[in-house]
Amino acid sequence: MRRWYVTCLMALVSGLASAQPDRYERLVDQLVTYYNESQFEQIYGLTAPDFQQKVTREAFVSIFRSVQQTSGRFTQHRLAQEKGAHKTYYLIGERQSHALTMIVNDQGLASTLFIRPERVPMANTAEADLRISKIIDEWKGDVRSKGLVVCVYRQGQYDATYLGTVEKGKAAAPGESTVFELGSITKPLTGLILQAMIIEGKLNLSDPVNQFLPPQAQLPAVRGQPITFRHLVTHTSCLPRLPADLASTMKGFDNPYRYYTEENLLQYLPTLTLDCELGVEGVYSNLGAGLLGYVLTRVSGKSYAQLVQHYLVSPLGATGLGVLPQDERWATGHNQFDQTQANWEFTDALVGAGGLDASANGMKTLLAFLLKPDQSLLGKAVTASVATQWKKQQELGTFWVTESMGDNKTLWHAGQTGGFNAFVGWVEGAQAGVFVLSNQTGDIATRLGMAHLQRLSMGQ
Repeated sequence: MRRWYVTCLMALVSGLASAQPDRYERLVDQLVTYYNESQFEQIYGLTAPDFQQKVTREAFVSIFRSVQQTSGRFTQHRLAQEKGAHKTYYLIGERQSHALTMIVNDQGLASTLFIRPERVPMANTAEADLRISKIIDEWKGDVRSKGLVVCVYRQGQYDATYLGTVEKGKAAAPGESTVFELGSITKPLTGLILQAMIIEGKLNLSDPVNQFLPPQAQLPAVRGQPITFRHLVTHTSCLPRLPADLASTMKGFDNPYRYYTEENLLQYLPTLTLDCELGVEGVYSNLGAGLLGYVLTRVSGKSYAQLVQHYLVSPLGATGLGVLPQDERWATGHNQFDQTQANWEFTDALVGAGGLDASANGMKTLLAFLLKPDQSLLGKAVTASVATQWKKQQELGTFWVTESMGDNKTLWHAGQTGGFNAFVGWVEGAQAGVFVLSNQTGDIATRLGMAHLQRLSMGQ
């Protein structure tokens, strides 16, 4: 989850000196060569003195080293945009791509240099199909790879692929009823429940969260302003990513949320000290999403599992979706060390942030409905949940990430737990979407899901 939460930025130093187009090309070629050879100090040598006054050599090298660790080598680059003296190039990475914006002075040095992670649009459907194939081939070639379910939806039909194994050392492949953890895909589904309850008149996005908390467990005001539900669903509540006392309740690292209870949450909330701009500063918060799910249980008088059943599962007629019991249907999760991973368990304190599970069957039913909601309560909740609630570093609905791909608007969310990785996304108005489920932690579902989503945004 995540793109606006972690951004690799270089200092922007304005310098509007004119430059010949070939100087840009030459500098980009040199930069990519030095980068792929890990000669980051040589890249720093390509910047102008006015840039170096703003950015130290140590900071510069550290940033590029971090980029290489997450992205691998740059395999190609091309001009993306030109605005006056500013030129932006796409740098295509082995694992992640970036956009590089520069101004090159008369001496052929960069007086402005700004690099950021970027989803590079693919030039055509052939390039898109090739990228998808390369991701799958990489996955197949990694001995750590486990199970993978990829379901692409087009015009009412699913094209489903089931690869790998449900557990290390076993030959059984996942199937349509195999259960996976969804991780943070839980967040927008918690958001659907919120929107349904808003339609029922039980609360509003602008309501202060404290209105529904016990007197002894009130959230502190932030610069004199109350935290509202809108702040929670847009990650602009100023709440930290995790409660500071979570570690004190853990019994090992393989099941971190299992013992964090309602009592822990209510004792923790009043101890917070918060200072930022509500509704402005985006800080990804599992605590905020978990708190939302907990408050919805207080408003409804139902457990979180009962809320999911009432507002999502029953209206959809879905099987294989919810807070599911551990049984023979489950895939076994695998952590980053290629070890089997215990399933994550949640109490109602934080389950709304990451505690839902699903099979391919359940996700098929869900995605088809997200693509074409009706006028039922749930359908109206879907429509409300995709409406933009915040647009600064990133555009968000009710937890859904909104992103333009070409001329299309896409919506998506990813999730990860200690042993699972998942993705769901769709192209608005196109009857096209994708979900990916994996029983290994990492980014395979997210990378593959985004590649398919970009391909779907190109049409048939």
